[in-house]
Amino acid sequence: LATNTGGEMLNFGTCKPTQWELRNPKISGYIAGGEISDALISAPINNLWAWTSKVFNNTLTDINEVNSVANLTAWIDYYLMCEISYHSDGLDNNILLGAWDGVHFSPLMYDAEGTFGFGANVTDITGRIVNNGIRGAQFWKSFSVYYSVAIKARYLVLKNDGKIGMNQFEKIVQKQSKKMGAEVKKSD
Repeated sequence: LATNTGGEMLNFGTCKPTQWELRNPKISGYIAGGEISDALISAPINNLWAWTSKVFNNTLTDINEVNSVANLTAWIDYYLMCEISYHSDGLDNNILLGAWDGVHFSPLMYDAEGTFGFGANVTDITGRIVNNGIRGAQFWKSFSVYYSVAIKARYLVLKNDGKIGMNQFEKIVQKQSKKMGAEVKKSD
């Protein structure tokens, strides 16, 4: 799923498959009504939207429902990435959703120019973004409540493995900044 074609931000509570462009790199020339039925393509997406809608509206009764529609670890990692890097635009705009098996969706980072508060016209980027009233935060706020135990456990694993921490962030920033040429840095 990519690029909201409706011209509006992602709302996990009211998404419709018709608002999104469907792509599959293994299907050349897929068009609506083509060689693979629309029902086959749309069913897993509708299942995903049903789950996100329940999370968004705080009506989820079985937290394990996620296992039939999404890769929970990937959703947790994405949530942690948004929180740690203050990727507020990734809550509802700069996000891609992919499913390698066509059923279990994972969020993917896209267009991260707003991370760490850059371009966000903010003076205070402290605190959790899901609690700051940023558009799109409702789903993620509810998600963080429903899956708090799994989020805390995953955070500890990533921290203990050295994947999250100041040393790691410094390495990432240094590596990325070296990719920009002197002209880009000068013009910026």
